[in-house]
Amino acid sequence: MAAAANRAANAQGGQVLHTYQNSIHGFALRASDRGIANMQRANPFISYCVQDEVVSLAPPPGRRPGNGGGGGGGADPQETPWGITRVGGAVDGSGLTRRAWVLDSGIDLDHPDLNVDTGRSRDFTGSRKGAEDENGHGTHVAGTIAAIDNSIGVVGVAAGAPVVAVRVLNRRGSGSYSGIIAGVDLLPPDMDNVDTLDRIIYEELMLGKATKDAQRAVRSMFINLQKEGAQAVILACTELQLIVDVDANVMPIYDCTGIHADAAARWIIGDE
Repeated sequence: MAAAANRAANAQGGQVLHTYQNSIHGFALRASDRGIANMQRANPFISYCVQDEVVSLAPPPGRRPGNGGGGGGGADPQETPWGITRVGGAVDGSGLTRRAWVLDSGIDLDHPDLNVDTGRSRDFTGSRKGAEDENGHGTHVAGTIAAIDNSIGVVGVAAGAPVVAVRVLNRRGSGSYSGIIAGVDLLPPDMDNVDTLDRIIYEELMLGKATKDAQRAVRSMFINLQKEGAQAVILACTELQLIVDVDANVMPIYDCTGIHADAAARWIIGDE
């Protein structure tokens, strides 16, 4: 892929920024509009070209853009946030061989409350500081996932589990679609699961259908994930609730919409 991308880009005076082989088959480049048009015309294997765009984190309430907030923990006595308990944490993740890959603003690589796998950490922003977090948001997320169960800061859902910094956002919390795709591309997805979920979501659930076949397919998926060592599943697609019983499954199933609604309700009534 890299060689083909460089040949196509160099012929039109372009510069390849990223190549992709797991998430999609393609590449990102910097080139003129004319160069892009000529490259696409000369290469029948290029299905389409789209303009790269910038994405940014929404600032937390009371903060300006570019200030991501706190990290995984600090010098204060350790506490367990209510959200950790809400999703079944904290569990001991210190012996896990699997890692949590955090696509965000990086992670504080030497944070005393985090077990950071610096060898696998990567930066896709071009920062001179590499995968080091200059915003704070990524470190905060890593802490929610896996802050160590010790005497400081907070405790994470899988306390002490290894976390990998995949930095796709700069110090102001902004990044490019091309950089985010490069981060996703680090790990090949289970394409059978991807294809099955895509079909169920877009061809059934979004049309108001909820079939027994879809229920069986997703339940089989959960059973296989449990056999591979998964301890819980969080549903990121609201429509999946139509075919998933979050209270009766092979392992804990959490609905992200329900979690967010619960958090909002607690915030409104002052029960944080």
